[in-house]
Amino acid sequence: MGCSQNSSADAPEGNAEIADAPIFPKIEIDVRGLKGGTCFFGGIYGQKNYTLDSLSASPDGKVLITRPEPYPGGLYFLVLPDRKTYVQFLLSDDQQFSLETDISDIAGKMKVMGSLDNQLFYENQRFERTYQAKLNELNNNLKSATPGSAEDNQLEAQKDELIAGRKAHVKQFSDQYPEVFFTKFKVAGQNPVSYPDSETLKTKDFQLLL
Repeated sequence: MGCSQNSSADAPEGNAEIADAPIFPKIEIDVRGLKGGTCFFGGIYGQKNYTLDSLSASPDGKVLITRPEPYPGGLYFLVLPDRKTYVQFLLSDDQQFSLETDISDIAGKMKVMGSLDNQLFYENQRFERTYQAKLNELNNNLKSATPGSAEDNQLEAQKDELIAGRKAHVKQFSDQYPEVFFTKFKVAGQNPVSYPDSETLKTKDFQLLL
């Protein structure tokens, strides 16, 4: 009976330790059209980009990001071998998910599996791209419109409506997902990444991406 009691008492402690253990990062990125090569994985600190690691993409465009301990929460990116194209993603508590896209349109063709933060992140990116294109068109038309004219007033009204729509779009994240990391990231309007101080960033582990 004594052995049986000790065994049952030890089991919950072991399970608790396992439950409390941090889940190691495992981010799988699949970029159709990428034919292998060296990629650079990094994060954003303030207004600068810092590399954390160089990774090899497989000949069919797959990259795996992993390490024994979690990354600090924030905005990260994977720069592809052409040094022009990159994949952005958020890391918060959940650091095991996969991203699938096409090299011809990273954001537009992005599919997110296993991460609400990044699902919302790319939903917002697609919205912002459409919003910005419409805003630019309206601003260009306003430049050629006579101030105070019917055309000018109509364009200004369309611009106000467009801006109001964007505000409503951002507000829906606060209403529907108030506790999600992406919402805090978006509403704050800045990257909440928590990296070491600037002196630490000068070490070999955090180098400025040129």
